[in-house]
Amino acid sequence: MEDLHKAIFFAFDRFDEHLYSFFLTSIQTKSEKKIMESPEYASSMSIEEDYLSDEQDKYNAGEIKIEDLDLEINDTFYYLFDYGDEWWHEIRLENMEEFQKGQLHPQLVEARGKSPKQYPDPE
Repeated sequence: MEDLHKAIFFAFDRFDEHLYSFFLTSIQTKSEKKIMESPEYASSMSIEEDYLSDEQDKYNAGEIKIEDLDLEINDTFYYLFDYGDEWWHEIRLENMEEFQKGQLHPQLVEARGKSPKQYPDPE
């Protein structure tokens, strides 16, 4: 999961690391309550500092592989980067392939438009 965080971090041209979490809802939802009550896979620093809610199961993202999550094709889950600025991402699993030696994983399949600035101008 930590590799997925890094892939998203670089795909969005971010430069300043922050805490992050993945919330495994399995389904698409607009309900922040449902997202926050889902199993959470967080950065190790988040776990140590006990950020966010204690009401759901919380796991170390650096210790779990995506393949161990029992995700199905088209499952949706959520990624929160920077607990202060709250950069939310909705992620849908479109495909899973055998690991190819020498090939980087995960891979950015498509990007549309320019990434928003990590710290937009205050005006």
